[in-house]
Amino acid sequence: MSVTAAGALSDWWASGNGGPAAYSCSRTLAAVVWRAAVASLPRYEGPEAVPPPDRSPPLLADSPEIRAYRALLQDRGTPMDTSTRRVRALTQAAQDLDRRPLLWCAEDVAERCARLAELGEGVWALLEAVREFWDWHPDGPWVDAQRTRMSSLLAVIEAPALGEPNA
Repeated sequence: MSVTAAGALSDWWASGNGGPAAYSCSRTLAAVVWRAAVASLPRYEGPEAVPPPDRSPPLLADSPEIRAYRALLQDRGTPMDTSTRRVRALTQAAQDLDRRPLLWCAEDVAERCARLAELGEGVWALLEAVREFWDWHPDGPWVDAQRTRMSSLLAVIEAPALGEPNA
């Protein structure tokens, strides 16, 4: 992967623009790249997540935060197939990580991306869902820190040491 291609993913994460280029980039990232980026991040010492006020329901798809995210997508007029894909990505990631989305950190998201890459599956729906979910997330200090860490993680992916040499 070239630095320019990874730059598209990082730029999309920061601004929400350039989705097609970011999508193409996300399809080329191997699990080893995600894991190397996570390993290179400094230890997180920021604010802790505020724990959810309720117990997790038996089905994660029924958790208040996933229902709220689904309602947000409906309010925005997101097409049903896109909404379903993003909610499914969020729910499957929550099941895989065994954590509610309210508590995810950037490392959790990257680890899920690595697992998806190992399985030969795409990470785009998860990245879209997490980006939107974190926009909605009620715990401002926690999610701001995680957004910053995710930006740092994507910047590490851009580094030539993890991708192909600069052209």
